[in-house]
Amino acid sequence: MANRKIRKIFKNNQLINKLKKYYQSFSKIDAEYNHSIRKLEEQMQKEFKTSEIEFFCIDGEYVGIGTPLNPKIMKLIQFEELEN
Repeated sequence: MANRKIRKIFKNNQLINKLKKYYQSFSKIDAEYNHSIRKLEEQMQKEFKTSEIEFFCIDGEYVGIGTPLNPKIMKLIQFEELEN
């Protein structure tokens, strides 16, 4: 990859218009993903009889399951513990 020329992309109306279709696709996928996660959380909440259990996210990445608003109910269980 040596001597690879980097082409700069400048923000302008044409670029914005081209990117809109990608953003719309991303937005739809993101909404569907978030809806799916929410449905899983609702199932967990029903099974464990607490509305506070959820998938725990740090810096935009899911890392475990717990009750982050009230850690006295349940400490965070990291995904690594659940993968075995």
